[in-house]
Amino acid sequence: MQVRKSHCFLASVLMSAAGFSARGDIVIDFVPSVLTVPVGDTFDIDVVISGLGVGAAPSVGAFDFDILFNDAVLSLNSLTFGDPLLGDQIDLSGLAMPGIDLGYSVSAPGVIDVFEFSLDTEAFLNANQADEFVMFRMSFDAIAAGFSALSIDDNDHFFALLDASGLVDLPATLNDGGITVIPAPGAAVLAMLGVGFVGLRLRRWA
Repeated sequence: MQVRKSHCFLASVLMSAAGFSARGDIVIDFVPSVLTVPVGDTFDIDVVISGLGVGAAPSVGAFDFDILFNDAVLSLNSLTFGDPLLGDQIDLSGLAMPGIDLGYSVSAPGVIDVFEFSLDTEAFLNANQADEFVMFRMSFDAIAAGFSALSIDDNDHFFALLDASGLVDLPATLNDGGITVIPAPGAAVLAMLGVGFVGLRLRRWA
């Protein structure tokens, strides 16, 4: 079930930070970045951040951004916060409340708005947050054949990645991904059988 967000305070904090630079040592990737799946398949894509400090700053204290996808090809099934092995590295103490400190929504066709805000102290995050981890995992349904790019909207009004203090922007490189959805194998087999049947009929008439 989607968590609808209500975070006017968070938005005001994020937008009050300094201007964002779209390039830096920190990298956010889609993993896998390229995938081919059949229509009807359900699959997972992780959003992974790397290049953070090892037992030191920089670490992430908050983020709020939009994931863009082709809603004619994909449909969001669910979204789960945290790393499957390391746990939620932004909510290390487990204090976050869904819908207040973290959440997501399909805010417009092909747009997933995702946010999280840490309640851990700056010193605790800097000392304990991993230097690379899964921020969240998205599960999609492949609903039609075609191609869907995956990207993070880096518009200043829709993107914020903040340090452990929750006040300073962290510059980051944002890498895109792409999903190719192909016809289901069953449909392809039926199509081939149909072509073969027509060919046999034509040979009989010849």
